[in-house]
Amino acid sequence: MENTWNDYHFHGINSRIENRADLIQIMSDALIKYKDHVIANNLLPEIGPFDYDFWVLLLEIWFEHDGNTNNYFDDFVEEENEEAWLTFADEVIQKAEVPY
Repeated sequence: MENTWNDYHFHGINSRIENRADLIQIMSDALIKYKDHVIANNLLPEIGPFDYDFWVLLLEIWFEHDGNTNNYFDDFVEEENEEAWLTFADEVIQKAEVPY
């Protein structure tokens, strides 16, 4: 999946995030905004179905982009620790209640 749209447009993070709960809320809101954008612009045929792996990958892309630019939140979750990463991603996805 290519980061076709500016991820900042969806999560709006422009300064350092100070706690995990705030990051989970911001990212869950961003997933909802992204889902609405895809549906409103009929982009689902281009990107494929919304499934759990799709949402995890989207979060990974956003974290990677932040790690390559601002580091506002990339270090909150050890992406090398798959269990920690998937626990975080699951919390965000469940809170957002996006389809999968």
